[in-house]
Amino acid sequence: MSRDIKDLIMHGEEVVSPKVQTPDITVTVDRKTERQTLQKMDVLLVPVTCMIYLLSFLDRANMGNARVAGLQTQLKLTDHQYQLVLTVTYIPYIVAEIPSNLVLKKVGPRLMIPGGFYRRHELQTRISFFFSAAALSGAFSGLLAAGIVRMDGLGGMEGWRWIFCIEGIITVVFGAASFFLLPNTPSQLLGFKEQHVKCCEARLLLDAGTGIPESTSFDLRKSVSAFTSLHIWLVTLSQFCGGTCLFGLAYFTPSIVASLVASFPSKPSLVEIQLLTVPPFVIAFAFAMAAAYVSDRYRRRGLTAICMISIAIIGWILFLTASLKNVGQRYTSLILVIVGIYSTAPSLISWIPNNVSTHMRRATAIAMSFMATNVGGIISSWIYPRSSAPQYHFAAKFNLALTCLNVSFMVAEVLLLRHLNSRKIEKREELLKDVAHLTPHEQYERLGDTHPDFKYTL
Repeated sequence: MSRDIKDLIMHGEEVVSPKVQTPDITVTVDRKTERQTLQKMDVLLVPVTCMIYLLSFLDRANMGNARVAGLQTQLKLTDHQYQLVLTVTYIPYIVAEIPSNLVLKKVGPRLMIPGGFYRRHELQTRISFFFSAAALSGAFSGLLAAGIVRMDGLGGMEGWRWIFCIEGIITVVFGAASFFLLPNTPSQLLGFKEQHVKCCEARLLLDAGTGIPESTSFDLRKSVSAFTSLHIWLVTLSQFCGGTCLFGLAYFTPSIVASLVASFPSKPSLVEIQLLTVPPFVIAFAFAMAAAYVSDRYRRRGLTAICMISIAIIGWILFLTASLKNVGQRYTSLILVIVGIYSTAPSLISWIPNNVSTHMRRATAIAMSFMATNVGGIISSWIYPRSSAPQYHFAAKFNLALTCLNVSFMVAEVLLLRHLNSRKIEKREELLKDVAHLTPHEQYERLGDTHPDFKYTL
């Protein structure tokens, strides 16, 4: 433990509970200083990361808007060719996940993403803000596309080409600016004083439950151990199911909406179709934030996710049972599906970093889960052929089955974590038997999240 942290005992009328004791120090955090620290991080970190993710997701989701605007028709792409294009976009994500997470500490978040700032049970609200950018990108994508397609013919380019050009330029400019906006460590955060830096570091020690900082040195054994943990695999499989549904909706909602309104007596314009894709994602954003608040407030990731995903199940059933003429029910069912899928994702994304330690093991586990999500994205590219419009029965049935399977993985995860927490209480001596000769720091580094003092978040 660093000397600064050893010296850190912030006195105040109230302190964060529980306190963490190590052989030489009791770490506590002053409430007022913690509140200031948290506010500064929220103001400086969350908006920038949200904007980065919004633009990142926007540049993927705009394929669906471009398709409706004429991309597939004007390029004379078959369904197979269009699906192949979508598939190729996922391969770099999958290949880069584990290496990028493992070098994160060395490279620094300025070049990648910010981490090491928040406590476990503060994550979902912030991740929901972050991930809500995916829902907002769906809304913005429709709004921007509605405006940009009006540029059709300008400069000799079709409207769908302008979608890629304008949205791509925005992403490149903000990506370059983010290099200067994001800090690598708390000490580099704009407006942070020494007490805020120390407070941030102490909060993370409190959160670990051991008062011992994690080692960030490369350890292949710890990385490999992530592949042998059942509780990691259950959430990873959940994210595969969720990713298949989510990316399918991100890419094909414009096509689904276009097929819904195709039976209208007066054929809607491209602008009107793009605008009809906006409301489902705006509603999903509101539900995601409400779910995040409840999940963080009561520290129940699994229950929140199960409740939200149930909305998607209802939506898929309504979509399958609605007649082609009942456009209102079909559009409502689409809203329910998008709300359920997009509101569940933040809980799943938060669940793995909440329940995995140490750094190398957690980095690998997070990468595993996102690899699974992107593999789901590849599958989603192949289940919405134009020939299945307007019902899209195969896609709806496939996604309904995956969503039900997702619930079973979530229930199994909650039951498993509850069992593991009980075992840590009942068999503490047994769990520490093989590491009793080690120092507390070495014990924690050896055991990680299997340490008896590390409690899993349900």
